[in-house]
Amino acid sequence: MKKILSLFIVALFLAIILFLLVKTDLINHVFPWNRVERSALEVLQSEELVFLVTDRITTQICVELYESNWLLGNREGILITKVRFYYGIDLARLTEDSLESVESGIIIHVPDAEILELAADLESIRFYSKRSGLVALSDLISGYDQNTELLVMLDSVARAYAYEEDLLPSRNQLLQRLNNLSPMLSEYLGVSSIEFR
Repeated sequence: MKKILSLFIVALFLAIILFLLVKTDLINHVFPWNRVERSALEVLQSEELVFLVTDRITTQICVELYESNWLLGNREGILITKVRFYYGIDLARLTEDSLESVESGIIIHVPDAEILELAADLESIRFYSKRSGLVALSDLISGYDQNTELLVMLDSVARAYAYEEDLLPSRNQLLQRLNNLSPMLSEYLGVSSIEFR
């Protein structure tokens, strides 16, 4: 009995010391972590782009997917993330016909603006799912990943949302902004006037 009591006291004492070492972060100084970091970079693609970005819009997007099977049950998935749109003009679409020299200066026929890039904030991505046990078993066997499917849907849903909710400026608003800059550009280029159409 005395041996058990002394073992208990020693174990309690060691537990208290270990607790204090962990709580005060001294354990990392006494027994430091061996850390190895490696990085690799491989350029997969490099291309020249000539964009005039006129707007950067950040919004939160919710993508929902509901599937039902009368035998297996239901599968629901939700993806919520912040998305940043870069909207503007692809200047590579300008041609010689886009520039028109007139007596009063230069007229530039601007191509239609478009969503140049859509970027999801990876730190804000949240997945929520609910499925029956049979669906979970079926997904495990088949290798189906609902999160991947939601990510694939994100691009088209986000683009549709941007146009439906009028998040992007109209062509007239864009031309007005460009024409507000034309006096400065005219002076810099040494022409009497520049008009964007």
